[in-house]
Amino acid sequence: MINMKLSFVNALFINLVFLTSYVAYADEKGKELYMKNCVVCHADDGSGLMPGVADLTGKKAWLALDKNVLSLQIKKGIQNESGISMPAKGGNPNLSDDEIDKIIEFMRHEFAK
Repeated sequence: MINMKLSFVNALFINLVFLTSYVAYADEKGKELYMKNCVVCHADDGSGLMPGVADLTGKKAWLALDKNVLSLQIKKGIQNESGISMPAKGGNPNLSDDEIDKIIEFMRHEFAK
């Protein structure tokens, strides 16, 4: 019985370490992708570098959208009334769905506070 409890605790610990490592990796990968594909317009702090570019800071409606809606908007690009448009995939046609998901996770973690 004690061995079973220890095995469970060990397995739980290993899973927590793995999950923590994965989250750190996902955050780092999302940050790297954001810096390569989004920072030119949205700035390193998410505030937007020019009028008409979405400000990603705070609990704004844009980052509060459903992840699938955000992902679709990034994939297809965004046209807005200001005349400033975001090209599909931020101008990088090679971005995968997984990479877009990592960017969204990073933006939500860093900017939607």
